[in-house]
Amino acid sequence: MLFWIVNWINTISDRISTKRGILLLLTGLLSIWLIGYYLISYIYIDDWIRFTRQLYFSRFTILLAILIMVIATVPNIRKTISETKRTATDLAVFRILFFGFFAIGLIIYPNSISDQITPFIDLPESAQVALPFMGWYPKLIPINHFAYRVFSLLFYISIFTSLLGIKTRWSISIFTISLFYLFMIPNLYGKVNHNHHLIWFPAILAFSPCADRFSIDAFLRNRKGLSKRHSTKSYTLPFLFIWGLIGIIYFFPGFWKIWSNGLDWVLTDNIRNQMYYKWFQLGDSGSWLPFFRVDQHPILYKGIGLFTVLFEISFIPLLFNKSTRKIAIASGLLFHFGTWLFMNIFFVVLVWSYLSFVKWSNFSFFAETKEVNTDLKEENWGVKIVGITLILFNLLFGLGKWYSYPFTTYPTFDSIVQDETFHLIYEGKTKNGELIRLPNKALHDKFTSPRYWEMENDIIENRNKNKSDSLLLKQLCDIQMISDHSIDQVNVFIELQSIIPEKRQERPKELIYSTIRR
Repeated sequence: MLFWIVNWINTISDRISTKRGILLLLTGLLSIWLIGYYLISYIYIDDWIRFTRQLYFSRFTILLAILIMVIATVPNIRKTISETKRTATDLAVFRILFFGFFAIGLIIYPNSISDQITPFIDLPESAQVALPFMGWYPKLIPINHFAYRVFSLLFYISIFTSLLGIKTRWSISIFTISLFYLFMIPNLYGKVNHNHHLIWFPAILAFSPCADRFSIDAFLRNRKGLSKRHSTKSYTLPFLFIWGLIGIIYFFPGFWKIWSNGLDWVLTDNIRNQMYYKWFQLGDSGSWLPFFRVDQHPILYKGIGLFTVLFEISFIPLLFNKSTRKIAIASGLLFHFGTWLFMNIFFVVLVWSYLSFVKWSNFSFFAETKEVNTDLKEENWGVKIVGITLILFNLLFGLGKWYSYPFTTYPTFDSIVQDETFHLIYEGKTKNGELIRLPNKALHDKFTSPRYWEMENDIIENRNKNKSDSLLLKQLCDIQMISDHSIDQVNVFIELQSIIPEKRQERPKELIYSTIRR
C-alpha cells in the first residue's frame, strides 16, 4: 500500500513539475475558483451563509493547490540546486549592483537615511508599539542621536567598502548590522516598513565568496599570487537562498488573502476599495488619483486581483522550474509596476534584486580571463547557516502572520476594506481668528505616508478605548505649526469619511485635541 502511494505521488510530481503541468494546474485552479464561487453565490442568498461557504471552498481549494504545488516543486528545487551554475563573476557583479544602488542613492540623496530615521528618535516613548518577539529591544538597545550617528557613519563607510570589495566579509557584515539598527528605529513606531530584504540579502552575501572577482581583495590576492576560487556550488548557493526568500515574500500575502476572506477578497468590490483606501492615504482627503481609473472597470480590477493571488502563491513553483522561470520574473515585474502605477507602492530594492536572475557570466564583457579550477574549496557553511535560518524563521513568521523585525510577513492587504474610514483632520487658527484646514503634507514628509497613517490609526484606536496620547498629538501639531507660521492654534478632529473619491464631502467631526503656539 505504501509503495503504491509513493509511486502515485511520484507520478503526479513528474507530470505537474513540467511547464505544461504547472500552467495547467494554475489554469485549472482559476477555472475551479470562478465556477465554484459564482455557483455558491447563486445557491445561497443569505449573505453570511454565502460568505462562510465560499470561505470554506476557498480555503480547501488553496490548501489542495498548495499541496500539489509542493509535490511538484520539491523535485524542481533539487534539480535547480544540481543544475544551476553560477560563477565568481555572477556573484561579484550582483554584489557591485546591490551595493552600487546604495552608493548612488547616497550620492544623489545624501539625507535619505537621516530623513527616514531622525524624526522618530524625537518621538515620545509612548508612541512606540512593541513588535512581536522584540519587545526587549528598545529596553536594552540605546535609541538616541549619538548611537544613530555612530551607526550611520559605519553604514555609509561600509556601503563603499562592500562595493569596492575591501575586507569584504567584514564590510558587508558591518553594513548588515548597522542597517538593522537604523531601520529598527522607525519600525518601533506603529508601522513595520517591509524593507527586511535589505538586510537579508547582504547577510547571505557576507558569508559568500562574492569578492573573488572585481574587488580590491581579489586584486591584492592576485598581486601576491594567492588567487582564490571556490566551487561552482559556493557561487550558486547564495542566489538560491535569495530566490527562495523572494518567493516567501510573495507567497504568504497571497495565501492570507484567500485564507482570511476567501475569494470575496478578489471577486467583490474589495480590490476597488483597497485602491480607494490607498488613494485616500496618499493625498489630503484622498486627492491622489492614478493616471487611469481602473476602479471604474469591475472586470479589469477583479482580473487584477485574480492575477495577484495566483502570482503570489505560484511564484516559487514557477521560479524553480527552468522552463517557467521567465514567466515568474515577468509576472513579478508586472505586479510591482502595477502596484506602483495604481497604488504608488514600489519595492525598489526588491525589484533591483531581480538582477540576481541574470547570468552575468554569459556576457563577454564579464568573461573570465583565464581558466580556473572551480573544485578547490566548498566553504558553504556560513551561507547555509544564514540562508536556512532566514528561510525557516520567515516561514514561521509567515504562518503566524507576524509583522516584526528582522523576520516578518510581508504586507498581506488581506482585509475586506469598507467604504468609509475614520481619519484625523487638522484645523489651524490664525492670529486673525480665521480657521483653515491644514493639509497632511508636512506629516507625510516627516514620517512618510504609510507610517504616519499607522500612527493616526493608533491614535484613533486609543481614542475608542478612552485613551489619549497627548504627547504624540502635541508633536504632530507642532509639526503643523512649523510648516505654517501663520498658525497660532491647531485643533485635531476625528472624522468618518468615505474613501470613494466621488463621495467625499464635509462630515460631522469630533474634537479630540487642541494646542496653541507658545
